Amino acid sequence: HVLERAVAGHRPAETVAALGDGTELLARGVDARYRIIDAATGRLIRAVGPPEVAQVSAGPLPDGRVRLVGVDGRHRIYGPDGLGAPVEIEGRIGSGLSWYSSDGARLMVVGADGALLLFDSRSGATVARLLDPDSGLKRVDCGPGYVSAVFGHAGVQARIWSAETGEEIS
Repeated sequence: HVLERAVAGHRPAETVAALGDGTELLARGVDARYRIIDAATGRLIRAVGPPEVAQVSAGPLPDGRVRLVGVDGRHRIYGPDGLGAPVEIEGRIGSGLSWYSSDGARLMVVGADGALLLFDSRSGATVARLLDPDSGLKRVDCGPGYVSAVFGHAGVQARIWSAETGEEIS
């Protein structure tokens, strides 16, 4: 079994995700580090992420880049090979909850203060603050060109924004 071979040298692996065309896997070991491994042989290709920061989640983006979220609350986005300096999303991100646009260009996160924020995943810059911390965020969804959220405390509201600009559509 490919998965068993791929994680054999890194057991126990807690999570595994296919990268790109599936010839490489992203695996998280019990040491809270992610590694890119060859799916056919299980050979370690490289570790991803700063060694001094334990990682809480990771995954491939639609455009092939690799996203890591550290215990320090930062989203780091690496190139498809997992090498090079990452794009770091500005500021401390709260829960690590994130949603990506279908092309991977935009990242929506719940900030440390509970606000819903929209970032450019290629530069790390803030595009817009979509909802304030006291909005009562319940659900976020992304689609081609849009971001939507359901929120509210006493009554339920919904809004839709442009994923490109952060401007409200309806």
